[in-house]
Amino acid sequence: MKIRNGFVSNSSSSSFILQKEHVSPAQIKLIKNHLHKARKMNKELDKYDQFFVKDWDEWHIHETETTLEGFHIMDNFDMEKFFLLIGVPQEAFTFSDRQPIWENLEDGWT
Repeated sequence: MKIRNGFVSNSSSSSFILQKEHVSPAQIKLIKNHLHKARKMNKELDKYDQFFVKDWDEWHIHETETTLEGFHIMDNFDMEKFFLLIGVPQEAFTFSDRQPIWENLEDGWT
């Protein structure tokens, strides 16, 4: 039997960078308000395709002049699926399992 000593975590973090040149202002607004939109979308989706939507699943979104950057520590909300359902082209975004490093994490969050 193996015994693990020390800190064990089953949490997963994710981040994304989305190039704004590939999306419309309406899509940017939907991304910033993704939980609200997902709740509405769930009414129209098959129960097996619905989003897991809880208040603590909100992604932190930071907007720059050219990008939207998002981060979440426990990523139950499927942001990639959300992007695809609202018509964001796959070449517009990149996901990572690393925490982004912003100069000031408190500024610009939504």
